[in-house]
Amino acid sequence: MSVTYDRVFTHDDAQALLTKQGDIKDAINGLTTAVSNQTTNAVDRSTAQSIDGVKTFTSAPLITDTIPDSENSSKAATTSWVETVFFSKLVAKLAATTATSISSLSTSSLFYRMLSWALTAAGVQYNFTNSSAWYICLGSLFGGLIIQGGYESGVTASGKAILYPIEGTSNSFAIGTSANNSYFVATGGCTKSGFNFVSNSSSINARWLAFVW
Repeated sequence: MSVTYDRVFTHDDAQALLTKQGDIKDAINGLTTAVSNQTTNAVDRSTAQSIDGVKTFTSAPLITDTIPDSENSSKAATTSWVETVFFSKLVAKLAATTATSISSLSTSSLFYRMLSWALTAAGVQYNFTNSSAWYICLGSLFGGLIIQGGYESGVTASGKAILYPIEGTSNSFAIGTSANNSYFVATGGCTKSGFNFVSNSSSINARWLAFVW
């Protein structure tokens, strides 16, 4: 009986197998080293450490109930510290600000910027560039009240319609004064959009002031 072999396992095959075995061993050793390095390089926030020469934490993180007010370092803050201590200290700092110190604050100060952000968010805005039609919106903090004023020429006995620079949401109240003491002016028909300006003259100049809401 004869036996037929499809392929004979040669010396070259044995060498190739040994080479692959070596490659597999090297791969396993490399993986083991990587895992070991990963464990070694794990950052413990309680101590100052660095990975591959890059600074990660300089010291222990801020502890909410022990960090002193004088702390001024590069320590890593915990989210708990930011959510509790930071904001509580910030509010306390702002609450302790006196009127005298506020008047001396510059436009770059923290209080000034925070106050500006708060007022802007509340809808406070103004425009005094036009003396004939200016306004200041006090925003939601003051019920949406808008104070407006201006200068108008050619106010006659038949009246002149005045439109506010900023329209209100409900109504308004307006008053006027003549630029000439020999004549008088009056306002009427006040709405959220404007009013009617009249005088006892054929044509005079007058100023007006309105409260719009």
